[in-house]
Amino acid sequence: MHALGVALVVAAAASLHACRATSDFHLHGPPASVAVFPRDTSITEGGSFTLRTTVLDAQGDALRDEPPTFTSTDTTVLVVSTGGVVTGVGGGSAAIRVAAGNAVNGALVSVADTTIIAELTLLPQPFDVGIGPLGAYVTTLTAVVPLDLATLTLGQAAAGVSGTPVHVVFDSAGDRAYVSNEALLGVSVVDVVANAQVDTIHTNNVAVPLGVIGGALFVGTTSDFLFRIDLATKLATDSTPLRGTAYHLLVDPPDATVFATTWDPYDGTTGDVLVVNGVTMAVVRSIHVGGNPEAMVLSPDRQMVYVANASVPYLVGIAVASGAATDTIRLFAPAFGLAISSDGARLYAGLADSGRVEVIDRATRTRVRLIAVGGTPREVRYDAAHARVLVANEGGWLDVLRP
Repeated sequence: MHALGVALVVAAAASLHACRATSDFHLHGPPASVAVFPRDTSITEGGSFTLRTTVLDAQGDALRDEPPTFTSTDTTVLVVSTGGVVTGVGGGSAAIRVAAGNAVNGALVSVADTTIIAELTLLPQPFDVGIGPLGAYVTTLTAVVPLDLATLTLGQAAAGVSGTPVHVVFDSAGDRAYVSNEALLGVSVVDVVANAQVDTIHTNNVAVPLGVIGGALFVGTTSDFLFRIDLATKLATDSTPLRGTAYHLLVDPPDATVFATTWDPYDGTTGDVLVVNGVTMAVVRSIHVGGNPEAMVLSPDRQMVYVANASVPYLVGIAVASGAATDTIRLFAPAFGLAISSDGARLYAGLADSGRVEVIDRATRTRVRLIAVGGTPREVRYDAAHARVLVANEGGWLDVLRP
C-alpha cells in the first residue's frame, strides 16, 4: 500500500479508538448507595468480625476513594472501629450505621451474652421467685411453679392454687410457702412437700408484699395497712396504717424489723421507706426517697438497705442505724427488682422497662455489666447455694445468670 494510504488507515483507527474511549468515559458522581455484608448476623460476647462494604455512585460504579464511616447505635452492645471491625461487648441487639456522603445503610447484629446460663420458658407471666430451705417457687400470675435449683428444671404447678399469685415467701422451716394472691384477697398457703395449696389466709383486701419473722407473717395490702398474722392460728393479731400502699417488704428477723416501700398511684403520694417494729407494729421511722420505691435488699452486715425505684434511674442506700439516705447509685434505667450477692459485693437491679439486668459493684458504686435479658424483668433473687441470679421475667421465662 502507498505510504500515504497506510498513514490514513492508522489515523482512522486511532480516531475510532478515541471516539470509543470518549463514549465509554464518564465522571464519577457522589456516593449514591452503600452495599453492606453481612446485613444480619449473630456473634458471641467478645467476638468480632469485619463488615464488607462497597460505596457506589448512581451508575453503580465503585468509589474506592470514598471510605464509609461506621457508627454503633448502642455501644453497650457493639463497638465498631474506623475500618469496620465490629466487636460484641454486651448481650442484646444493635445496628451498625454505615454512611458515605448522603448514602446510608446498616447491619443488624445480635450479641449472645455469656452471662445468661439459662432461659427457662414459663408462661404466662413470671413475676416472683422465692427461695426456701427445701426448694424454690416461681409465681406466674396464674400458678405457683416449683423450681429445682440443682438441675434448673421446672415442675408441675402447685395443686389447688387459683386466682392471681404474686409474691412468695417461706417460713423458717421451709415446708410452707406463703403466696400473696390478689384475686383471693388473701394469701395462699402451699405445702412444699405435697406441692399443693392447703389453706388460705384472708385479708379482705388485696394482699401485695409478704415477709416472715419467726411465727409471724407480715402482709401489706392495698388498703394501706400492714398486718401481722399468727402462722399457727392464721389470724391477724395486729396491724398498722401506712402512708400509701406497700409494694415491697423487707424483714430483718434479728431486730424484728419490717421495712416497707410505700407510694400511692391515686393521690400522687411520693415514695417513702417506712421502718416498722415487728413486735409493737409501730412505725418508728419514715424515710422519704421520692418516686415509686419498689424492691429492697439488706447488706449482709445489716448496716445498709438499698432501695430500687421504678420511676427514677438510681438506687438509694439507707443507713440502718440512722435512717439517713447516705448513698445514691446511678443506674442505666429505673429498677423494679433488686438482689444482693451473699458477700455483699454486688447488687443486681432488674430494669423492667428496658429489658436489662444491671450489675453494680457496691464498693465503687459503678456498673460491672449490663445484661440484656429482654422482656420485662421483675423480681430478682440471689441463689446463694449455687451462686446464681434468678430473674422472673414477664416476657414468659425465668432468666438464670452467672453472678
